[in-house]
Amino acid sequence: MKTIFTTSDCLSLHELQSYRAGKLSKRERRRVEEHLIDCPLCNGALEGLAQSKDPTQDARQLQSLPFRKGKISLPYQIAAVLLIGLIIIAAIWLRPKPDAQSLFATYYERPQPTKVQLRGTTETAAQQALQSALKAYQMGDFSAAYTLLEGYVKDFPQENQVYLWMGVAQLELGKTEQAIQLFQQLKASNKEYDEKASWYLILASLKAEDYDYVRKLVQELEASDGQEFRAALVKLRPKLKRLPKH
Repeated sequence: MKTIFTTSDCLSLHELQSYRAGKLSKRERRRVEEHLIDCPLCNGALEGLAQSKDPTQDARQLQSLPFRKGKISLPYQIAAVLLIGLIIIAAIWLRPKPDAQSLFATYYERPQPTKVQLRGTTETAAQQALQSALKAYQMGDFSAAYTLLEGYVKDFPQENQVYLWMGVAQLELGKTEQAIQLFQQLKASNKEYDEKASWYLILASLKAEDYDYVRKLVQELEASDGQEFRAALVKLRPKLKRLPKH
């Protein structure tokens, strides 16, 4: 990092913190991500930020190390830099590799439904059926919730957010492929729910261990303007590099 290697092209602490917080512009984010692809030092620093309780203080301690010109001869400077690099690389590659199921469990959080406003004002039976479905969903009875929601969308297919809850219900029931199909349907049919559908499609595909599709979806979501899942994406993306490639 620039705080350690003053002549390096590595990323600064501020740049890494801004990247993790999702505060960079699209152009800046792309530059950072292109650098991270080939730089194990900055990848290690990014991982360290996620684990550090006080990143700024840690960076100051590293900066205080006597690497400045005149304090240590050049061979020792090179040896120190290589040693730090090896320590970081070893920390990255020797730690347990994440697996798809543990990553899914880490990032999955069931969305809570909100009340749906029907298109008309006379469908009281449909309104009651929907509220029964949402009550079953909130109580964790996903089988009943899915059945009721499925009946509801036959009459009101335009209520797009219902497909999100149906997909989550299938995911909770262990029917991952069906969940993926529902999230894909929602993603393709309505731009309003594109970000949310993309995020849960990423999680469902992660659970299905379709890693290449997950990486593709992550890139697409990162390129969008959505902010709801930006922080989670920043944390998830480096971990995907350690998953197998098909």
